[in-house]
Order: sequence, then C-alpha cells, then structure tokens
Amino acid sequence: MENQGKNETFRVALLIPPIGEYERGLLKGIAEYAQLHGPWYFLRNKPYYILPNQHEISINQLIEWKPDGIILSENNDTQKIIDTGIPVVISGSTKIYNNCINILSNDKKIGAIGAEYFIRKGYRNLAFVGSSKLFWSIDRYEGFKASIQNIQTLHHFQFEWDNDQQQNNFDNLYHWLFSLPKPIGLLACSDHFSQIVLDACIQKKIKVPDQVAILGVDNDELICKIANPALSSIDQYSTKTGIKAASALHEWMKNSTIDFKRQNIHSEFFSICSRPSTDILAVQDKEIVKALKFIENLDTSKTISIEAVVNQTFLSRRVLEMKFRKYLGKTIGEEIRAKRMKEIEKLLLFTNFNITEIAYKCGFSSDKNIASFFKKHHNISPLEFRKLYK
Repeated sequence: MENQGKNETFRVALLIPPIGEYERGLLKGIAEYAQLHGPWYFLRNKPYYILPNQHEISINQLIEWKPDGIILSENNDTQKIIDTGIPVVISGSTKIYNNCINILSNDKKIGAIGAEYFIRKGYRNLAFVGSSKLFWSIDRYEGFKASIQNIQTLHHFQFEWDNDQQQNNFDNLYHWLFSLPKPIGLLACSDHFSQIVLDACIQKKIKVPDQVAILGVDNDELICKIANPALSSIDQYSTKTGIKAASALHEWMKNSTIDFKRQNIHSEFFSICSRPSTDILAVQDKEIVKALKFIENLDTSKTISIEAVVNQTFLSRRVLEMKFRKYLGKTIGEEIRAKRMKEIEKLLLFTNFNITEIAYKCGFSSDKNIASFFKKHHNISPLEFRKLYK
C-alpha cells in the first residue's frame, strides 16, 4: 500500500465482540480514534439473531471486502487471518501471536495489585481462581504469587473449560471453596470468573465478604453491580488501550513498508474499584482496625503524623508498629504514604488541577516536594504520569 494522507479513508475489519467491559472499552477507544483521524469504514460481524448461522465474517468474505487493516479478538481463524498479510492487531486469549500487533496488559502487575490490596486489608490467607488455558490468567497468577509475603499462605484453583468436565469443575470449585481457611481474600482472573466464584459461594452458603472476599478484573459494571454483594474489580482502562491499538494500526496502514509487527500494545495503569464484596478488614486485632480506618479516612491536605494514628488506639507506638509489621508486613508510615499516593494519582487522572493545586490538596509545601515523593514510587514525574495515563 502506498503512503496515504493523514485523513484518507481506511477500511478496517473490526471483529471484536462486545462481550465484556474490556472488549467494549477497546471498541470505544477505537471509535474515538477513528472519529478524530478518520474517516474509517468498519466491517463488523452481524448480530446473531439476524443471521443465526452466518453472523461471523468468513475468511473469504473478509478478503473480498479488501480491508486495509484488521482488529480482532482471538478466534478459530486467527492464524489464517494473520497469514493474509493484511496489517492485524489482535486481542488474544490463549497465546501471543507472531507477525501482528498484540494488545497486552501488564498482567503480572494486575496480579500484584490484587495481592497488595488484600495484604493491606490484613489477609493472611489468599487465593486465586483462573485458567491454565489463558496466558493472561497465568501471568496474573504469577504476579499475585510473587507479591505474597511470608505472613500469607496461597491457594490456587484452575477452572478449565471442557464441556465434558463442566459439572466436575463446579463440584471441585464448591469443595475447594468450602475447604479454604477463612477469612480469605480471593482474586479471580476476570469479572466473569469472580461471578462464578460468587455463585458458588451463594450455593454453598459461604458468606461474602465475611468468609471470602472476592476481587475481579475488568470492572465490568454489568457483572459487578448486578451481583449481590456487588463485586470489587481492577479497572484496566481499556478505552485508552483501544485508542493506542487504533493508532498503531493507523501507522501500519499508512506505512506498509515499515515492520510494525513487534510493536505490541501494552496497558500499564490500573486502579481498584472497591465494592461490598471486599468491604471488610481481615485483621482481627481491634486496635489495628482502628488505625487502618483512621488512615483510610485521612484528610490528605493536612500533615498527619504517625503519633496521630497511634493516638486512635490504646497501644504505644512501639507495640502498634510491631503489630503493623506482624499483620500487614509494613509500617504505619508506609500505610500513610500509600494513602497519600492514592489521592495524588486520583487528582492527576480525574481532575484538571495543576501540580501546585494538587500539592496543596495533598499536604505538600511545594511542587518540588510532591514531585520528589511521587518519583520515588513511580520513577516518573507527576506530569509524565498524567500524560501517560489520563
């Protein structure tokens, strides 16, 4: 293909079914990019109720339409589509493909975020539910496992999708959940899996979150909010990933002589949306619970000392510090700093406050002080963080 002008029309086969929040976010991002840099014409699968047996685009139909590029979710024809030589961006499930651009998350980081979330809540027993058939589930488990500290124990369940073994899978899941030590913090590899876990807990009369606290991934509100209790989840901000994917395909379509095949798309920023399924602290020590709740409700615009936290309890500073290390694996100061960092990130991403205003709202005396504090944690400045993730 010859180099084309910036606003020249492109034909893009967009074969991502809107089955979940992650996929819908990708589609929103792709559409947003196309509106700004198009016009693009999209080829989509037809709704199944219009053509029940032919709603998916076949390879022959795809080639006949002569797309300039293709964005798809992994399916049975993925390798054949890649072999056509048309620029392809793929959101995969079972593996990472060669000769195309893969849409990837930092899945080990997602697992680590899940583990750290439960550790901060005082859980000593942690669990993970996923599948060995999904590469991103494997990586999320590895990140979860790597973040477990010496004071935690880890339990793992692999849910395999085999039609002949479906009932055995559910029976094994029921038995496994029932046998787990309680209370336990459980990370499911996605919201679809967290829904399965919640249904199993309801079936076996296991209390959520009192006995099993459940955290998923994708922040699919159609799953999370309809559940009872509503499910907590890690948001991947997939709309931003969709924009990056469309941009990468656009560059490849404009410059077909350049090898874009190894320039994979990575999402790196995630946040936790807490809901009732994890709305509990696992720490049994009432004094630590008092301290943690005080820190969680801190006014970050004020300088809060460790002594202020200690004064919320009946313990000495030395004893409270010892209990924090024993039950949470961290110091009181580290918990205060984590709370302040969370507030800075929120203001950077969801407001238009400048750095001076954010510094004031988070209790820093100058831009320099907040930048130094932020860089120690993220290795980039607050402005660089905002540019990358907002």
